[in-house]
Order: sequence, then structure tokens, then C-alpha cells
Amino acid sequence: MGLNNLQDLEQDLIKGWYELLNSKNKTDKRFALKEISRYVFPVKKEIIGNYFFDADEAKKAVEEIFFKN
Repeated sequence: MGLNNLQDLEQDLIKGWYELLNSKNKTDKRFALKEISRYVFPVKKEIIGNYFFDADEAKKAVEEIFFKN
């Protein structure tokens, strides 16, 4: 590959992503954003077990937080 070590590979990867992110080609830019986003933002994990969501209770809790007097 013409690389001497992992640091060279790391720099080439960073340069490659930078070029894609700054590309005028929207497809290249979308690809780079999608791929990099996996490493920047945590992936949501699956909830296992019994979980009951009460929409009315959630609404009340949100109202208490944001509409306190």
C-alpha cells in the first residue's frame, strides 16, 4: 500500500474523509457523513425485557419540566 506504519494509514484515512466531506458531489458527502456518524454518535441499544410506556405520564412529566411556574 506504500504505507510505512499505522500512523501513515491514519493520516491517509483522515485526509480521505476530509476530501469526501468537502466534496461538491452530494453523494460522496452523504456517504462520508453516514459512515463517520456511526463513530461520532452512539448507537441506540435494543431494550430487552418488559417496558410499558405511558404517554399521559410522559406528557405530564414533560409539562412539569418545561412549563413550571
